[in-house]
Amino acid sequence: MPVAKQVKGKGFYDCISYVLDKDEKEILESNLSGKTPSALNKKFELCCRLNQKVRFKVYHASLSFPPEDEVDDEKLKAIAHDYLYGMGFGEEQPDLEQLEKEERIKDKDKMFGDKSLAVPYLVVRHDDTENKHIHIVAGRVRHDGSCVSSYWDYRKSEQVLRMLEDYHGLSSPQGAIALKNLRKILDRCREECSNFDDLKEMLREQSVNVYSKNNGIVYGYKDKHYKGNTLGAKYTLQGMSKVLQQRGIEKYQSPPPRLDVENETIRAELETHRDTLERILKEEQVENFKGKHYEVQRNKKSLIITKIDNPEEKVKWVKPAPTMPWILSNFKFTEDTFNDFSEKMRTTRENLEKMEKDRVLKEEAVRKQQEIQEKLATVGTQTAPPSRRRGR
Repeated sequence: MPVAKQVKGKGFYDCISYVLDKDEKEILESNLSGKTPSALNKKFELCCRLNQKVRFKVYHASLSFPPEDEVDDEKLKAIAHDYLYGMGFGEEQPDLEQLEKEERIKDKDKMFGDKSLAVPYLVVRHDDTENKHIHIVAGRVRHDGSCVSSYWDYRKSEQVLRMLEDYHGLSSPQGAIALKNLRKILDRCREECSNFDDLKEMLREQSVNVYSKNNGIVYGYKDKHYKGNTLGAKYTLQGMSKVLQQRGIEKYQSPPPRLDVENETIRAELETHRDTLERILKEEQVENFKGKHYEVQRNKKSLIITKIDNPEEKVKWVKPAPTMPWILSNFKFTEDTFNDFSEKMRTTRENLEKMEKDRVLKEEAVRKQQEIQEKLATVGTQTAPPSRRRGR
């Protein structure tokens, strides 16, 4: 399971210096001459002069591999090439959505074969950590002067990594497998459904729930929730609208109304609910609690209430310092959710108050019983006849 991190910058020299300033390193591949930061910097800068409108011309990615992934230098070079090409550093951006559907014949060292990269690049292996990893430095200006798009690059990176895992035989995380299965379900339902109502019903049969979220869609699958834009452009509300009829779409286009969190009455009620929750957590000696409808998470700096069937709906307080009061920092309950939560909290508070009242009454009864027993013991001592000694 390779892990990728990517950043963009304005200057090559510092980036190249960082990559080469390691004792345990090896330059695996580059299409530039030179092996020092100064020499390579001049080459990168020269290539990027073809389009001086590009401000963030530096692309830096690191790919890290766990010990179970046996990757030699040749495979690392192939992976670096495929990653860059998949990210759009060739002549054009490949259609990743289509490539994910295709069955690829693994008859070549590189997934994209002999297709060449259209930018200056450098690949360096580092051996200074337990996990073998490589650094890729590339220019974002192609040989024809066009700029490599950064649109949805983190989503593209995830897509490319999953394809590399399959093609190069690398380990794959469970989360990635779940995402891949969810996309397959959605693709099948997109083809078979004609409108949003049918889509929701068919997805429910596949154990996938669909929720509305501020003019968008959230999918619930395998105890996780995924936003449409996390899965890809075609799984967003806009993407789904391109292939489905509009019937049922109003449920997603018109998000439920949210309450005015600045309302003093609502804020006062929220503070009462928070006090009640803190009391429950303290008495139970726990920090987290998951009920049937809501989950509560608390630590020294925050307290969060989340609606279980729609995690987008939550309320969060923060505590900047132990001596400072709680501050309401996030309120995303709809009116219906707030009313439901308030009703449950009022019932809980009433039960707690009743339990507290019963406890006080029992303690009072025990105290009175003890007082009566003490008085009886005192009276018994006072009325007892004094002992007399008879003379002889």
